[in-house]
Amino acid sequence: MSRRIDLYVPPMEPCVIWSGGFTDEECDSIKDTGELCEFLDAKVGSSGEDGTLDETARKTKIVWIQPKEETAWIFERMNEIVAKMNFDKFQMDLTQFDGFQYSKYEVGDHYDWHNDTVLSPRSGLFRKLSFSLMLSDVDDYEGGEFLLSISGSETKTEPMKVKKGDLVAFYSHIPHKVSPVTSGQRLTLVTWALGSKFK
Repeated sequence: MSRRIDLYVPPMEPCVIWSGGFTDEECDSIKDTGELCEFLDAKVGSSGEDGTLDETARKTKIVWIQPKEETAWIFERMNEIVAKMNFDKFQMDLTQFDGFQYSKYEVGDHYDWHNDTVLSPRSGLFRKLSFSLMLSDVDDYEGGEFLLSISGSETKTEPMKVKKGDLVAFYSHIPHKVSPVTSGQRLTLVTWALGSKFK
């Protein structure tokens, strides 16, 4: 019996950066949209508004950007890039996004080690891929490094400071953190791609 050979097997990389996915002007437009909304204190332990306030684990302000006529371009652009990244690098069975979160990290703000693998209460689907779009210039802030623990060891990580307009994608089960911001302001747009449970 011959063994079936897949026509295409993507290189499985735990983290991928799509450089220049959004222009500076587009990043500024997203920031303007986020700043018009009412900020919430970020919580831990849930993908929705439920959860627990714990500033030792997470301290930042967030806004949920909703899909509407003036923000449709954000969702369309993100969908286009994510579809390409998923096909080229991950090959996950994805269905939809789990909200778009505009996050503001100011001096002293941080997000300790965590992963994103939660069940979305709205859809019953699981987060499989996480995405973080950098909206700030590298000179806009100090500290605030993004760290991934690909090996599972929190001591074997390399800080990542991506450029404005770059989109970072990684498996949602990988532990990650944002170190404390020491000066300036770190702004991102974060989302997660959902799919049915792994089989």
